[in-house]
Amino acid sequence: MFSAIWSFLKNAAASFWNAVKRLWRAVVNFFKNVVEYFRKLRLDRNKHKPFIADLRQLKPKIKNAPERNVGIFEGVYNEETDEIEHAQIIEADRLDDKTKDILDNDPLVILS
Repeated sequence: MFSAIWSFLKNAAASFWNAVKRLWRAVVNFFKNVVEYFRKLRLDRNKHKPFIADLRQLKPKIKNAPERNVGIFEGVYNEETDEIEHAQIIEADRLDDKTKDILDNDPLVILS
């Protein structure tokens, strides 16, 4: 599933950019920015897979990429429709330690 999501994300990055809402934060805080965002969506565990991706890894694939090199791409993969939903990019000056630990050099992390 990880490779399917990553492959889909890489192939569709340019078209996502038009639909992506751009946010800027001084610091991406995992609990404040990421966890709370997904909690508000009230996802169905059986069909929705929330994920985050390191913006540095994704940026080369995005046409008209954001200016900052630091941040995350967060979204929800819908297994039933094979589509990415609720996608957004959070640009930042830096990532907090928890976010760094979770990404840990992985280009994409599926949260559960």
